Amino acid sequence: LAGTGFTSALTIMNGVPNSPLNRYVQVTNALIENNSIINSARVTLAAGADAERSAPPLNSRFDRNFLSFGNALQPVLVDGDISGIAFANNVVAATPSVPALVGAKQAAVETARARNGLLYPTDPAMAAIGAPRDLEVISLDEVGPKYYAKPLRGEVFRPGKSISVAPGEGTLSAAFARSGSGDTLILTGGRYLVDRTLLVDKTISLQGSGTSRPIISFSRPSLFEMADGGNLQLKGLDITGDDAPDAVGNAVIRTTTRPILVNFDILLDGVNVSNLTVNKAFDFLAFGKGSMAERLQITNSRFENVSGKVVAADSENDDYGRYNAEHLSITKTTFNAIGGNIISLYRGGTDESTFGPHLLFRDNAVVGSGNKVMAGDRASLSLFGVQDVLIQGNQFEASAPIKLVQTTGVPQSRIIDNVFKGTPRPLLSEAQAKVPARVMMTGNTFDGKPQ
Repeated sequence: LAGTGFTSALTIMNGVPNSPLNRYVQVTNALIENNSIINSARVTLAAGADAERSAPPLNSRFDRNFLSFGNALQPVLVDGDISGIAFANNVVAATPSVPALVGAKQAAVETARARNGLLYPTDPAMAAIGAPRDLEVISLDEVGPKYYAKPLRGEVFRPGKSISVAPGEGTLSAAFARSGSGDTLILTGGRYLVDRTLLVDKTISLQGSGTSRPIISFSRPSLFEMADGGNLQLKGLDITGDDAPDAVGNAVIRTTTRPILVNFDILLDGVNVSNLTVNKAFDFLAFGKGSMAERLQITNSRFENVSGKVVAADSENDDYGRYNAEHLSITKTTFNAIGGNIISLYRGGTDESTFGPHLLFRDNAVVGSGNKVMAGDRASLSLFGVQDVLIQGNQFEASAPIKLVQTTGVPQSRIIDNVFKGTPRPLLSEAQAKVPARVMMTGNTFDGKPQ
């Protein structure tokens, strides 16, 4: 396990005195014994100790645990008073040693994999240390009630039937209606006019085929509407807004107005999107409240002449800690003449134990984008409270600045190796902490000058 801080392999928190239900009750009478933590990065004790979280762990025991950290730089971090934890008979394997674990035996420990598939120390003297030897590893199918379907494992877009769809008016809608979950619609060169919004309540892929690219236009305010059970993959095709009506809330992909209970995936590869301009705020992808993408991935694509936002993931703005996308990745994609934000991603609230969203924006070209004032936010990328950000190797030209506001938690934000031409420096700020923005900026150039 590679997590640190609140995401450590084992974290014992400091509590809040007289804690309200939404904070941290003081740890008391905890028994932590006979566990094995193998090849992990961190154990954190009295985590988050500060003026508010001032109640240390009490009357607790940490016995007969085996901890193997390899070459972790800081395997055990103590944030506050741990005198209320009694340590006994623990063994630690780490280089260098770990003095922070009181009284632990420091030793090089050889391990071997047992018949149950788990690693155990081979030394017979450690038979009572670490996880029990009779543990049984059970499969997902062996747990939970029979009436609750187990979640899919592995790749969401598993191959189903391939259905060829001829160009024309209504052909794509008809093929979409008769397709099943997992099917792929194969589109050839030509124009496809869609006269109704396609409800995505199943896993479906649309894929271009042949030397000539298919072009999809639509005459409704939206082309796709994501609903419960839906996952959408688009590959090798063009989408144009030439035939869309001038309607408030136009978007190529939107989520249903009802809450979506199951997280969904949207993947784009080699997709060209153009002329979303009939309305002054025509978005490509618009999330509504109660919707969350587990994975939103765009690669090798092009967006041009869009009056609104490319990804509007900012509807959960009531500051309850909810957000619209867990993992958002955009790579090797060109954005030209985008009026609004390429990405507007919002995660509000004060819950420091929420670890997303995660954003990767790498090897993209941004030209003349983000300059239109949209709801008072002139920015190429507008990121509020995003916990994990990597913006790397991009080229920004004649565009609005990156706007990044950090909030609670332990955000990891990196803006590295980007080229900015005629584009202001990123606007970085902290919404709550009285410290400079915790952002790593290195290797960037501004109008030919290193930062």
